[in-house]
Amino acid sequence: MSIYQFTTFIFLSIFIVFKGESQSELSLNDAYALCTKYAEINIDSALYYCRKATDLNNRSSQDSLQLWIELKKAIAHSVNGEYDVSTAAYFELIPGAESQQDQKLMEELYNNIGIDMMYTEEYEQSVQYFQKAYDQAALLGDSSQMGLSLMNIGMSKGYLGDLSAEKSSYKRALFLFESIGDVDGRADVLLNLGTVGVAEKNYTEGLDYFDEALAYYESVDQQDGVVQCLLNFAETYQQIGDNRKAINYAKRAYQGAQLNGLRQDELYALEVLYQSYEDAGDPANAFKHLKGYHELENEIFNIAKAQQLGELTTKYETEQKQNEIELLQAQNDVASYKLSRYRYITGGLVALAVLLLGIAYLIWNKVKLQKELLETEVDNLKNQILIQLGREQIWDQSELVQWSDELDEPLSTREIEMLELVLQGKTNAEISEAAYISINTVKFHLRNIYAKLGVANRKEAKSLIKNQIGEEILKRSPNQ
Repeated sequence: MSIYQFTTFIFLSIFIVFKGESQSELSLNDAYALCTKYAEINIDSALYYCRKATDLNNRSSQDSLQLWIELKKAIAHSVNGEYDVSTAAYFELIPGAESQQDQKLMEELYNNIGIDMMYTEEYEQSVQYFQKAYDQAALLGDSSQMGLSLMNIGMSKGYLGDLSAEKSSYKRALFLFESIGDVDGRADVLLNLGTVGVAEKNYTEGLDYFDEALAYYESVDQQDGVVQCLLNFAETYQQIGDNRKAINYAKRAYQGAQLNGLRQDELYALEVLYQSYEDAGDPANAFKHLKGYHELENEIFNIAKAQQLGELTTKYETEQKQNEIELLQAQNDVASYKLSRYRYITGGLVALAVLLLGIAYLIWNKVKLQKELLETEVDNLKNQILIQLGREQIWDQSELVQWSDELDEPLSTREIEMLELVLQGKTNAEISEAAYISINTVKFHLRNIYAKLGVANRKEAKSLIKNQIGEEILKRSPNQ
């Protein structure tokens, strides 16, 4: 224990002994607000404040509020990628929400179940639950949530390869957002409609939608939306074969991403620039941007892994300090109890000694288990880093590249990389993490790949490659 820690504990001891009371607790409303805030930011903080809110709520016995606290816990697990835990929790909450006749909670549960199922690629089920969320929102007259549910239904339909149903859902959402004056929702729908138009090779319609969305994002200075629109313009013009416009829009997207710290978008802009210069027959600029792409990719990867290791270290140190403080508080509680119960000192000392030993053992065992867990997490993370650093570059898969070159419309380097990850059995979320791009960008790439291959989904893509190349390339995929 450091001198600083020792001094802190001494002052804490003096404070408890002379004041005879601990620091004031959070209010129930504050604890619930904090667990809501951290549910989509940090799972450890979210679960901590959910426990605090539960403890405080037990004193007031508000059953409906407890259901909402449990919902925030489930959301934290979902954001952390623990979809089996979160989905099971959502289903367990449904009977309670029905019993309390909490229609808003039902809407939230259905919507979050749909999100989990979409991330786990159970798209038909996700459509069903997004529809239930829409129906609940309609009962409540919540037009904004109805629009969001329709957007989610559209995305799920798109993943199923049903572009017509996807577009129909987006247009219904657009009507709702326009009817209530929700300009943010309207712009997001326009951007999605543009991607559908491009996927249908209706480039004029797609570009018009992008143009409308860009005008709004620029008017409110929403830079992440501006960058997304510019990247969609660049990608579309690259597909059309207008490399000059593709380069122009990609440069603007790159500058916007740099100015606003949008590292993933900056990376994608460099990729589009490299491919556009290569298509335009400018190898010098193509090489320059390809080099920049790999340098930034390595930088992002190293920063992300360093942050993860730092978070694990901080978490471990925080847990240690918390355990030491808990032990000190337990010891001071014993001292206070002995002073106030002096006449029962003999029997009290025996009972308190047993209690103290029990508390000390529990805390020691907790520290031991947490240390082992953190060491395991660090080892797993190191293994993941080694795997990531040692993975083969996709462009070395010459057999897949040669096969692509024989297509009527060959796949780009990035599309070949996406296809290789699909062959490895990775989900869209895993592809997003592995390739350092957003889920929407993964969706955009996969649509283009399926269009070029003449298939509707990844199952048909795998079957096509198996038939034309053979099973060997699938056997080399680690997850097959």
